[in-house]
Amino acid sequence: MTIASRSKAITITGLLAVLALTATGCSMLPSPGGTGVAGAVEAASSYGDAVGSGEMVTTPSGTYERIKLSEKDPAYNYAPLAHRDAWGWMIPEATAAQKLAVDYMTQEFLDSAALEGGDTEFSSWHAATGKDYFSESILPQTSQNPGETKVILGNFGANKFIPTLIHDGSPRLKDLDLDVAGSGFVDENGDPVDEVDQNGNLINEPIEAGLVTYLKYSIEFNAGYRVDDVNGAAFVGQHVGMTGDEVLASKYATDKLKDGNGENVYRAKGYANVVVAKEPGGLRIIGFESKTDFDTRDFANQDAV
Repeated sequence: MTIASRSKAITITGLLAVLALTATGCSMLPSPGGTGVAGAVEAASSYGDAVGSGEMVTTPSGTYERIKLSEKDPAYNYAPLAHRDAWGWMIPEATAAQKLAVDYMTQEFLDSAALEGGDTEFSSWHAATGKDYFSESILPQTSQNPGETKVILGNFGANKFIPTLIHDGSPRLKDLDLDVAGSGFVDENGDPVDEVDQNGNLINEPIEAGLVTYLKYSIEFNAGYRVDDVNGAAFVGQHVGMTGDEVLASKYATDKLKDGNGENVYRAKGYANVVVAKEPGGLRIIGFESKTDFDTRDFANQDAV
């Protein structure tokens, strides 16, 4: 019996066959000016790049504290290889677009209220939150979350990718490492409009009249979620055809997973390409692609922390 490592690649393309984004994890570089979730007072508790927001969320599994990035986090620093106002974005607008992309990844993709739920919880999340982030032109696509069209992490259909996490009034995440690996301008076909030479210098070629551009941000993440022994064993059991008790009595579980103490960390890591447009109602996500790897294979054998 083996526990396989699992990946899900997800792509949503918008208007005009927009943004057939590549599966590279580091092709750009960006910052914030967000929308969606109201910020709270900066908290002292730190979880890697994240901090506790002070906002409590109650789900069927219990109450947890929502996370956010520190306002001074480097992920909010817009620092492109090339930027020309003639591409249609002033630097403050590009900074705001980066904040939207980063906040979406931090507060929704990785930490939504539907994270541990299923299709019903996702539908509720989408109805309440989707329009705050996504362009109306792709909302119908984002309302379905099976298979290759996921827009948040979670459990959908028969696939259970996220275990039941610890709910004790603190964040469900033990730690988060989130970085903007790069940023760039793309046109309505998803093709780069940045012309940069091998030294990273902007090549001042003529700009097409009436060119509509979007900003694409490449974001990498490594998130560790808190799981207790009982729920950790039950989660592993679902993937090896055993009960939780059988897992705890088996070779799959180290003493750390069955000692009844501490926390076990279930890790999700990957990247997302988030494409942001300027629309009459404000900044919205017009294209989205991501890939997430889960450490199910290693989870049973890790040390508690």
